[in-house]
Amino acid sequence: MPPSGETADRQLLARLVAVYLFGAGAGAFAAWIGSPLPWMIGSLLATASLYLTGVVDITIPVKTRPIGQIVIASQVGVYFSPAAFAMLLAFAPLLIGMALATACCALVVALLLARVANLNLTAAFLSSLPTSPVEAAVMAERYKCNPGPVILSQTVRIASVVVLVPVAIYIIDGWPTRDMVRTTPELEAIGVVLLAGIGMAGALLARACRVPNHFFLGPLAASSAISALGVAPSFYPSVVLSGAQIILGVWLGSTFRRSLFAAAGRLVTASIVTTLLMLALTSMIAVIVSWMAD
Repeated sequence: MPPSGETADRQLLARLVAVYLFGAGAGAFAAWIGSPLPWMIGSLLATASLYLTGVVDITIPVKTRPIGQIVIASQVGVYFSPAAFAMLLAFAPLLIGMALATACCALVVALLLARVANLNLTAAFLSSLPTSPVEAAVMAERYKCNPGPVILSQTVRIASVVVLVPVAIYIIDGWPTRDMVRTTPELEAIGVVLLAGIGMAGALLARACRVPNHFFLGPLAASSAISALGVAPSFYPSVVLSGAQIILGVWLGSTFRRSLFAAAGRLVTASIVTTLLMLALTSMIAVIVSWMAD
C-alpha cells in the first residue's frame, strides 16, 4: 500500500534533511583539512557523489537557491568600501579591457568546446566564461540549455582555478603566514540584520526591474552601493555564510545525475582541456599587461 500524502511528505523532508546534513558534514571535513571554499566545495562533492552513485534521486527545491545567493552576494558587496570604489575608478580602463579580453578568450575556448563536446555555442560559452556555477546554470535555464553540462564544466573550471591559481601565486610571491590571513571583524547584530534587509531589498528591486539573475546581482549591487557610501553593514556570522554555501553546494551537487555523466562522453575530458587552455590564455594576457603597465 503506497504511503499517504502526509507520510510521503515527511519521508521527503527527512531525506532532504539527511542530504543537507551529509553535505554539511563534508563541508566541515573540507574546512578541517584546510580546503579552499570548504563549505561550498565539500557539500557539492559529497552531494554529487550521492546522486552519481544513485543513492539519492530526490529533487532539491530550486526555491532554496535564492537564500544562498542573497547571503553570499550581499556579503561580497560589503567589501566594496570607498577606497575600493576609488581604486575601481582609477583602474576602470584596465579592468574593462581585461574583462573584454577574458570574454574573448572564453569565446575562443567555447568554439573548441562546442566542437569537441558536441554542445551548442550558447551552452559552450556559458561553460567557458568565468562565473559562478549557480549563475551559469540560471542563465542556461533562461536560454533553454541543459544546465548539467554547464555546471559540470564550471565545476571543473572552479576546481582547477582554486587549486592551481593560489598555488601558483604562492610560489611566485611566497606562502602566506598565519598572521597574514584576514580576520573577520567583530559582528554587530543590527548590522547583520541591516545587511540581510539590504540584500532582500536589492533582490526584490532587481526582480521588479527584470534584471537577470536578480537574486545575486540585486543584493550585490545594493550592498556594494551602501558600502561605497561609507555605511558598510556588519558581516554575516560565519555560520550563516557557511550555511549559504552549503545550500548552494547541495543544490549544485544534486544536478550531477547519473544519466548526465552516462551521456557526457568526452565532455569531462573536453572540459578539463578547455579549462587549462582558458587558464593559459588569461595568464598569458596578464603577463603581457603586467609587462606593458610596469
